[in-house]
Amino acid sequence: MSESKPRDARPAWMTTADETILRDLRAEQPDYATLVASRLGMLPNYVDDRCRALEANGLIESVSSEVVYRVTDRGERFLDGELDAEEA
Repeated sequence: MSESKPRDARPAWMTTADETILRDLRAEQPDYATLVASRLGMLPNYVDDRCRALEANGLIESVSSEVVYRVTDRGERFLDGELDAEEA
């Protein structure tokens, strides 16, 4: 795992919580959205919604029929500062 580089901005669709969820999944992956919510002190329904947005944009993926998520290579590149806002 490489160190994160600073990025200019997040894409317009992305919230501050999205990046927090990505970082948590990078450290703890793969995991259930409910457990991510618990660790981060966020509401489970909110984390479910944000995970769906992250998945729709290719930064995480479901790895089971029970909706366990992990960070994708694209998500790793985003966290490492290798994708700018237009690419993410």
